[in-house]
Amino acid sequence: MTGYQEFPEIIDALVATLTEAEELTGVTIVDGPVKEEGREGIAVGVAADPEEPGLEIVSETADLAGLRDRRTATVRLLLSADDDTLPSARRRLYELVDGTDAAVRRTPDLGGVVARARLTGLAVWQGRHAGGFRVGAEADVEVDTWANRLPRT
Repeated sequence: MTGYQEFPEIIDALVATLTEAEELTGVTIVDGPVKEEGREGIAVGVAADPEEPGLEIVSETADLAGLRDRRTATVRLLLSADDDTLPSARRRLYELVDGTDAAVRRTPDLGGVVARARLTGLAVWQGRHAGGFRVGAEADVEVDTWANRLPRT
């Protein structure tokens, strides 16, 4: 592939990988921003701050001829868990993190769409709302892909 057209497919593959994971059965997985606040779930391609990017891409020349690029992308996931007590909400959030990590480890190529995917970063916060507690996390899934810089003739 020569352009960046693979990135919508990468997001789709990550959503499918998480949706199909046994560890995440019953968890709402959404592509893009969460529409309903106060629900347990995982949003793919979204940062905690709406002004921050949900996907960042870096391209580097991968061969001496400059014909191939290695692209590393960071896809942000926004995970959240609510419960009556802070310890139970926190435990549930880390179950979601573990389920996400297990799903990506089990399918590191996201069904053949990328060379490699892995969970690489996690930032966690805690809060209170009218119905109890919410614990959230912004997780980074780093993916590696390869792209030809010029179409083959």
